Amino acid sequence: MKNLKAPERFENAVTKLYEAYHNGNLQKANCSCCAVGNLLNGYIGWYEIFCDGRIRIKKESLYKEEIEKIEITGYSWREMAMVEKLFELNTIYDHFKHGVGRVYLSDEYVNITPEQYKQDQFKGLEAVVIYLCKLDNLPNIMDYTSLFSTETKKELSEVF
Repeated sequence: MKNLKAPERFENAVTKLYEAYHNGNLQKANCSCCAVGNLLNGYIGWYEIFCDGRIRIKKESLYKEEIEKIEITGYSWREMAMVEKLFELNTIYDHFKHGVGRVYLSDEYVNITPEQYKQDQFKGLEAVVIYLCKLDNLPNIMDYTSLFSTETKKELSEVF
């Protein structure tokens, strides 16, 4: 993102997600370690408002504390609900219920490697980061195709 200043909320969010991913703390179906859980520093009160991207809230005034904790990030609770939905829809493996090694899919257990699990969680991470870029009118930082463009050769220092 050379020469482009991203909003603080975006920088904070991407940093938290990056660290969670590389530390093995980005986990589908674990409210404190999924994309939203990491963005909220492990706070799980958000689950009262939305789950799997489905809105559960009936009256915003009943969830003032939860909404305030979400909005500290700079994102609205509706934006966070979309983050949750995108992460859940773009991952398959559920670490919290089954752990790495055996995953329950379509009525059967499937053996997966830690690398397969990490690749799966990356798909969810990618979907979330693309959405966060769109929210702040930023170019998709997950799109690496310009690095391999044959039209003009650039030095790596120009790209980053």
